[in-house]
Amino acid sequence: MGNFLASFSFSLLPLTLVIMFSLLMPAMGTVLVIRDEIMLALALPSVANAGMALGLLCGLDSDREFVLYGFATIATLFVIVGASRINHENSRREILFAALFVGGQILSSTFSALSPVAHHHVSHLLDGEILAVGILETIVLVIICIVILSVGVINFRSVFSWCADSAYFKIGTKYYHLYLFAVYGALASVITLGVATVGTLLVTTLLVLPALFGNVNSGGIRRYIILAGLIGAVGSIIGFLVALWIDFPPAISAAAGVGITGIAMMFFYKKG
Repeated sequence: MGNFLASFSFSLLPLTLVIMFSLLMPAMGTVLVIRDEIMLALALPSVANAGMALGLLCGLDSDREFVLYGFATIATLFVIVGASRINHENSRREILFAALFVGGQILSSTFSALSPVAHHHVSHLLDGEILAVGILETIVLVIICIVILSVGVINFRSVFSWCADSAYFKIGTKYYHLYLFAVYGALASVITLGVATVGTLLVTTLLVLPALFGNVNSGGIRRYIILAGLIGAVGSIIGFLVALWIDFPPAISAAAGVGITGIAMMFFYKKG
């Protein structure tokens, strides 16, 4: 118990980040599900990896984290905006989004092979470097997450309208392209920051699994988002604490916790 309490005391900052991302990313995942763009949840973390590796290959200082994050976010946003313009039928769009995932993986590996610095960092992006985050970095990331989450809650109706019928929403919105840029910019920022801190595995898990298990087809979109958020938060927190208890990589344990929590909730609803 003493070892656990000691580990926990040094892990409050990482746990805070896990909580913030586990509240925000499941909501983003539900938006992607409603828009039939959930394959982006697989593709974009891979693209963010490639963006960071490219930045390191181009000589960006790895110690200047936010410059590197900004570079990777711009690269990710560029891909999102391009992907959002794909107007093919659903099956074709899914294949193209899957191709983004493959392309991101290829580019990450290529840039990593070309640069020892990129190789060192990219090799850690699956599990993230969450236990190494500092106070300033945590504060800035928490503020960013709170601002994005608050703006999303305040503008819930417009986000839902955009998801339900983007063509109609475009007609009734004066600054539609600016709105689109803001939404996808927030998505790119959160994914990039998440990949750099909590890791690609947990980011992808939080985007996909809560949206999958929270979709119980009852109670409407608001209930869907709340259930997804609960699955993400409860699962990742329990998994993180278990990782501290058994001395296991926290990102992997947190991702497993999200999956187990989602399965348990699905079982509860089926039983009910």
